[in-house]
Amino acid sequence: MGMESDHPLRGVLMQELHSRMALPLAAPAEVFHVTYLCTPAEGTAGAARLLTVLGSPPATDAEAPRYGVIATTIAGRPAQVKWEHHTEFLSTSVAVSGTDGDATRLAVETLLDGVFAPMGPRRLAAVHIRVEPADGAPAPQALKARFPTGTCAGAVVNGGEALVALDFHIDDDGYSRALIQNWGLTNDRLGRLVQRILEIETYRAAAFLAFPQARETMAALTDMERRLEETVGRIRDSKTPAEDRAILDSLTNLAVDLGHLVTRNRWRFGASLAYGEIVNERLEELREERIPGLQRVGLFLKRRLRPGIRTVEAAARLQGELAAGMERAQASLRTRVDVGLSSQSATLLTSLDRNSSMHVRIQEAVEALSIVGITYYLVSLVEKVMHGLPETEGWPSTSRIVAIAVPVCAGVVAIAARWLRRNMPH
Repeated sequence: MGMESDHPLRGVLMQELHSRMALPLAAPAEVFHVTYLCTPAEGTAGAARLLTVLGSPPATDAEAPRYGVIATTIAGRPAQVKWEHHTEFLSTSVAVSGTDGDATRLAVETLLDGVFAPMGPRRLAAVHIRVEPADGAPAPQALKARFPTGTCAGAVVNGGEALVALDFHIDDDGYSRALIQNWGLTNDRLGRLVQRILEIETYRAAAFLAFPQARETMAALTDMERRLEETVGRIRDSKTPAEDRAILDSLTNLAVDLGHLVTRNRWRFGASLAYGEIVNERLEELREERIPGLQRVGLFLKRRLRPGIRTVEAAARLQGELAAGMERAQASLRTRVDVGLSSQSATLLTSLDRNSSMHVRIQEAVEALSIVGITYYLVSLVEKVMHGLPETEGWPSTSRIVAIAVPVCAGVVAIAARWLRRNMPH
C-alpha cells in the first residue's frame, strides 16, 4: 500500500509533532531569540525572507515551511537558525557556538533586521541566552553581577545538572538576558532546556497581551452591570405596554454592546489562558531547586503572571454572568409582554363574541321582518285574486280564505328561508 492511500493531512499532522524542536547545543554558546506578532500571511512572508537571507529561498510559487532549521556561519562561527510560524506570531532562534561578544550580536541583529524590519514595531519577545560550562557551586552575588540590572531569578534545574538565571528586564539593546551553566546535560538535553526557557519568555509575553484588554473590559462590564440593574428595576416598576417597549429597546441595546465586547475578547482571552497554561507546564518541567539568596524562576513568574491571568479569567467569567443576567431580564420582560398580549387577546375575543352574538340577533330580526313582509305581500296577492273571482255558492268567503292564507304563506316563507340559510354557501 503506497502513500496514495494516505489522508491529505497525514504528512502535515506528522510534521506538526516537530514544530517546537530543540536545537542540540554544546557549551559555550549564545542563543538569540525574537518573536514578532503577525498575521498568517505576514508570517509566511517573514519565513520566506529568512530563507532568502540564509541562501535557501523557497521554490517559486511555493510557501515557506512553517518551521525548520538551517545550519550556517555567523561572524565566522558555526551557527544554527530555527524558525517557528505559529497562529499569531513568528519566532526565530539563532544559536552560535562559542562566545564572541559584540561581533556576534551585531551580526545576528543584522540578520534579524533583514527578516523582521518590514513587520514594524511588533516585537513581542527578545531573549539573549548565554550558555557556558559550570564553574563550581552557584554563587548568588556572582550570578547577579552577570546581569546589567544587578538582579536575577535563578535555580538549579534538571535534577541538579544545570543552573538557570534570568533577569526579566529589557536592556538597552532590546533583549532580556538569561544565563545557563551546564554541569552534566548532554547536548540534546541542554538544547531542550534552552527551548523551555525560550518558550517561557515567549508565552509569558503572549499571555500578558490580554491583560490591558481585560482591565478595559472590566470597566466596560461594570458600566453594563449598572445599566442592567437599572433596567431590571424599570421592569419591576413598569405599568404600561409603552414602558415595556422602551425597556425592551434598552435591553436590546445592552445586548448589542455586550455581544460586541464578547466577540472582541473571545480570541484574545482564550489565547491568553492557553499561553498561561503552557508557561506553567514549562516551569514544572524545569524541576527547580532553590539557590539560597535567589528567588526561583517559577516563583518569580507565578507571583506576577497569576494575577494577570486571573484578571483575564475574571473578565471572561463576568462576561458570561452578565449575559446570563441579561437573558433572565429578557425572559422576565417577555413573560410580562406575553401575559399582557394574552389579556388583550382575551378582551378582543370577548368583544368579538359579543359582536357576533349581536350580529346573529340582528340577522334573526331582519329575517323575521323579511318573513312578515313577504307573507303580507303573498296574502295581498291572494286577496286581490279572490276579489277578482266571482262569488260561488258553497265556497268560503274571501275574508275567510285570506285568513286561512296568512298562516299558510307564513309557514311556506319560513320553511323556504330556513332551507336557503342551510344550503347557501357562507
